[in-house]
Formats: sequence, C-alpha cells, structure tokens
Amino acid sequence: MKHIAMVSGGRDSTAMVEKMLQEGRDLDYIIFTDTEQEFGFMYEYLDKFNDRLKSVYGKEITYLKPKSKFEDWAFGKVTRGDRKGMTRGLPMITVVCYWKRESKVYPFDRFIKENNITEYTQYIGYTYSERKRAVVKDTRQSFPLIDYKMCEADVDRLLESIDMVNPLYNHFSRTGCAMCPYQSERSMYTLWKNYKDTWEYMKTIENKLLNMDSVVNKTWKIGVTIQELEDSFIENKKSFSDVPDKACECAI
Repeated sequence: MKHIAMVSGGRDSTAMVEKMLQEGRDLDYIIFTDTEQEFGFMYEYLDKFNDRLKSVYGKEITYLKPKSKFEDWAFGKVTRGDRKGMTRGLPMITVVCYWKRESKVYPFDRFIKENNITEYTQYIGYTYSERKRAVVKDTRQSFPLIDYKMCEADVDRLLESIDMVNPLYNHFSRTGCAMCPYQSERSMYTLWKNYKDTWEYMKTIENKLLNMDSVVNKTWKIGVTIQELEDSFIENKKSFSDVPDKACECAI
C-alpha cells in the first residue's frame, strides 16, 4: 500500500501535506501534476515548499508533466465523433476540461502504472467546509483535512505559522491554472489588472481561434470574448474589489 498526497500549491493541499507530516503520517509520494499553465508565483511557491519538505521531513515533491503542450490541443484536430476533423479550440466549461484530463489525470495514471503501484490511497486537500463536495467516487481517495475538521481559517493559521502563505491569495480566493475557463469574472478581472502577460496570452490564443473556421470552441468564456471583457473593465461597466473575501466557510 502506497500513500500518495496530491499537492497543487493551493493553500488547502499544502496545509494537508504539512499537517499529515506533522502528525507523523506516512507519505510515500507528494505529487504535483503540472498543467504548464500555472502562475510564475506558483512555481516559486512550490520550490519553497519543496525546500521545506526536504529540510524538515526528508521528503520532496514529485513533479509530473503532460505529454503534449496546451497549444497542441487547442489548435489540434478532433480525432473522433461527430466533430472529427474540427479544430478543438479552448476547453469548454460545459464539459470536463480536456486540459485537466491531459495534464493532471493522465500523468497520474501513467505514474501509477510506470511504478507498478497496485494498491494506494490518494489524499486530496478538501477542507471541512467542503465535506459535501467530497463524495468518494474512488474508494482509494481520502480527505485528511475533513478528518481533522480543518476549515479555511485553520488552514490559514497553519500556513502562517510556517511562513508558507501563497502570495497568489493576495489577489485570488482560489488558485488553479492561470487560464482556467472555469474561473469567475472577478478572477478574470484580477488577471486583467494584475497579470498582464497571462491576459495577453489568453487574448492572443482566442484571437487566433476567432479568425479560424470549423472550431469547436473559440472563446474562454461562454458568450463573451476576452476583448469584450477587457472593454467592460476599462469602461468600468464591471469592477471588483482587489482584495478577495477570506472569510471562513465552516458555517456553510
């Protein structure tokens, strides 16, 4: 039996790993599946956490990467089904994100197979306030923060105590792939205002797709382009606070 913790660089999974190791729990692997579309700050943060893991616990993060590049998929062709031959375009929020599958699910599956792991427990960083979300679809999954009854406020206190607060939380209430199409409009506003390189990259990809024929999905958000969002932000038709709500969610 192997014990595998998944760490994303977000506060919950980081706190989960730290708490488990503080409690003397056995972890054979601490895995980060890299979308290769993370914020630069996220990679720096993971390096810092990795240094702590090595110096304090003698552990280190295992980094997994996708076989393909994001743009290969965005500009690649659908290979089967009714849309065969069409350009794939951007991930759609109405279905499971193809890039999550390619950059997170498949690399983990390959890791399990390549290391001949037949039995394992996979630890996921859902907090106590997310216990309704933690419906076990795979009996090998476990949620230590729920077992510890740790909510967001507890997570924040733990990370503050070890100087491992992720600077991305100065702008976001949740972290993930920098270009995630599932993120809120408030998060998109934050991207536009504070992360210009990411915003311009998203706009460049979208503009290329908008000028192409036979594309499954041309825009990051349904019914609106990045440029239209930008125009609304500039014209103050849509504006949001710079400081995300960090209220504890345990009452939910």
